[in-house]
Amino acid sequence: MFEHDLTVRAAWQHELDVLSGLAGLDGRPRGVGHVLVAERGGLAIAAIALTSGSVLTDRHHDTGEAVRRLRERRYQILRQGGDVGPAWSLLRRLAPAG
Repeated sequence: MFEHDLTVRAAWQHELDVLSGLAGLDGRPRGVGHVLVAERGGLAIAAIALTSGSVLTDRHHDTGEAVRRLRERRYQILRQGGDVGPAWSLLRRLAPAG
């Protein structure tokens, strides 16, 4: 797959079942709080918690590029944070890029 097939976006509350599925696949506990998701072909293959930086991956997919892009996007969002507003507000405004 090509890098442009990868989409990084904010996860919504109703997607927690998808995230818990990722957690089950990689053996880590489910992420809590605000989360970014990396999708390829409409399938969530990796996620990162905005606050802790914990990463969840689907071991059945090559997720190296997805994790790199998630970490980069998380860094951008947190760096932009400052005193501008709450993290969720920044997440809504900035996460669609990618």
